[in-house]
Amino acid sequence: MSRHDRFCFLVAGILVIAVGAVSPARANLLTNGDFEAAPYDTGWTRSNVNIGTAETTSPISGSTSLRMSWNNQGYTGNVDQSLASVLSDFDYSFTFRQLGNTAGRSMNTLLLAGGAGVNARVLVQGTAGVDDDTLQVYDGSGWQNVSAVGAFSGISQDYRISIRGRDWGTPAASYDLLWSDAGSTLLTHQATGLTHFQSSGPTTSKLETVRFAKPESTGNTWMVDNVVLTAPASAFAPAVAEPVATGTGAYTTGTSVGGQNPPVTGFVDAWDSPGTGAFRPQGAGLDYYTPDGRQRLTTSGGAIHADVPNTANREVARALDYDVSGLGNDTIYVSGLIRFPDPGAANNGGFAMIKLVDTDGSGLNNEDFGIQFGVNQGDIRIRARQSSTIVGKDFTVQEGYVPGQDYLFVIKSEINAVGGWQDRTSVWLSPADLSSEAAAGTPQISNLLLGNVNQVGTQAWDHLRLRTVNFNAGGSVIFDEIRMGATWESVVPSQAVTPQGTRAYEPFDYGQNQNVNPGPLNGGSGWGGPWVPLANTGTFQTQLPPDGEMRFSGPGVDFNGGERAIRVRGFGGADSRSITRNLASPISDPEVWMSFLLRWDAAASAADGDFVSVGFGPDLAMGVKADEGGGGSRDFFVRMDGGLEDYAGELVEGSDYFLVGRLRKSDPSGEYDSFDLWINPGVIDLNRPDATSFGLSGLSDLSMLEIRQAFLENNEYVWLDEIRIGATFFDVAPVPEPLTLALLGLAGTGLGGYLRRRR
Repeated sequence: MSRHDRFCFLVAGILVIAVGAVSPARANLLTNGDFEAAPYDTGWTRSNVNIGTAETTSPISGSTSLRMSWNNQGYTGNVDQSLASVLSDFDYSFTFRQLGNTAGRSMNTLLLAGGAGVNARVLVQGTAGVDDDTLQVYDGSGWQNVSAVGAFSGISQDYRISIRGRDWGTPAASYDLLWSDAGSTLLTHQATGLTHFQSSGPTTSKLETVRFAKPESTGNTWMVDNVVLTAPASAFAPAVAEPVATGTGAYTTGTSVGGQNPPVTGFVDAWDSPGTGAFRPQGAGLDYYTPDGRQRLTTSGGAIHADVPNTANREVARALDYDVSGLGNDTIYVSGLIRFPDPGAANNGGFAMIKLVDTDGSGLNNEDFGIQFGVNQGDIRIRARQSSTIVGKDFTVQEGYVPGQDYLFVIKSEINAVGGWQDRTSVWLSPADLSSEAAAGTPQISNLLLGNVNQVGTQAWDHLRLRTVNFNAGGSVIFDEIRMGATWESVVPSQAVTPQGTRAYEPFDYGQNQNVNPGPLNGGSGWGGPWVPLANTGTFQTQLPPDGEMRFSGPGVDFNGGERAIRVRGFGGADSRSITRNLASPISDPEVWMSFLLRWDAAASAADGDFVSVGFGPDLAMGVKADEGGGGSRDFFVRMDGGLEDYAGELVEGSDYFLVGRLRKSDPSGEYDSFDLWINPGVIDLNRPDATSFGLSGLSDLSMLEIRQAFLENNEYVWLDEIRIGATFFDVAPVPEPLTLALLGLAGTGLGGYLRRRR
């Protein structure tokens, strides 16, 4: 069976067409549904040993079918298989053979969901001289005809039946029943939206058991074979979102993605990476928050990072388990995250794109038709390519891009929406609400006609491709969380951001000119003891800064530091001096946020590697390292494991800075492997860290905080205040209440750049 046939099941419930007898190529969730394993009933449970015998003389297919015999011995019972996990949405199908015309049941199958479910049968009603065999379902009080009377009257004929359940476990539970003509495998008849259940309906239970039943001691013998149960692929699992770590079943970082084949739903075979190792998995994935910071795309694991050493073309591709489109009037959603770290890397005619293409069996180098999304000549664009010989059409979604920002895109493609194989496409870029398509608001591109992209309806996307062309030397792009599905919700899974409360807080509200000595500085909350100096105690002292209390104000964040801060004093020389404080209990959360205020002495000059940091040890910290950014005077830094540093921003003496850091693990049980830094962020900035350091930290939990300085000159001073540690941005950023939409709307008026200009 071709992937074109298999994709019918990707959008089950949207497609209502005749499909082949062989079920989709997705994994069958039932063990031994063809009864070919030895013994024949492997995976099945028979409630009576005389029920459900092996038919090997004239099976429906293969060498064995399951035979349900009706005889005079009075045997009743069931043949069951319980599911490894319950299902809300499913596609169930089987072939059965009618072997008699005695009045009574000639097939009985049940889909059990707690005390409810579907009870379907073929009944020989036994009216004299009439072929009246009928497909029926039970509605809790009686049997209801689904098929026409006589639709199943063919003796020794095979029939195909399919039951497609949707929303089981909710009040909206329903199902479709589809069936074939005698001797055919095409599901040419259907009854949709049925709510006839064994009891009141599976409003609280999902599908848990498949059953073939002989509830009575009389009736007809029948056989069953090719039993298939699949979960509809309403969404592909993320292609590059599982934990990127070494080991079985995961990506290996630091090497080409080509040839790697971690199991990911919706994809088959390994990544093909002809002639290039430019695409490599990285441990830290991308992220997306709505502008108000209250919703977040559900993500996991790492990403794929393309480092482009020159202007040569680079690409990788992986085959889809289904051919997408090419089947009629379908709606397909595609989403993903993309980041362009370097300014200007995609100028000069270059582009970097996620592509859905039809290789037409001719190999990855054939361009053929498809949809592409990414950066093209410096703008974010969508491109439609009709074939390998027809020039693509480009449409601008946004002029320019912000280097280092994570963009969420959602593409809705309505296949053959207006006839003539014209596909209608809409594009959302970084939507303000993730909960639904309606809530997301007006797309940047709406109802775009891509112009015969799908030409004659015979082409279909069969590969996902990542490609860069004509990037400037040193350019890079990061791809993550690629999903495809039949609904918005399937490709935009989201979660509310709920503050957990500050885990540790130090306001430094102590007396004036109080040195850090063991014992006195023991305020705040979330600590396991006082600050402890590791060097000259005169280096760290509580004071009111000369220009008054420290303060930060910006969209969604507003607070001051109070009358005292900790003053970090320089003594000259390269020796480092630090103070530490134990946390009340170690923190091992997959994500940890930290923030503090910082001010450099207005009368001093930050230069020559002057260094002040706050962190969880000398090699896991953020702060100021003046004129150490390489090629300029970038001063703020974030570091993982010593030399793995990234820099951003330029320090202005006498200014107050609000620094926010986020530590993450791509493997929740592993080490922290990424550290993001924001300089003066508001809630509108969460998709754009100013600097990010990647690498293994050597720490899987955090037990202490350290303030450290080195290279400060005599009488140079840095003030620190309002240290917070928490699980979310809102735990470490004092947010005015209520957080008004009017305030957040400043982002679109030009005032959103206020925070950036302050730097």
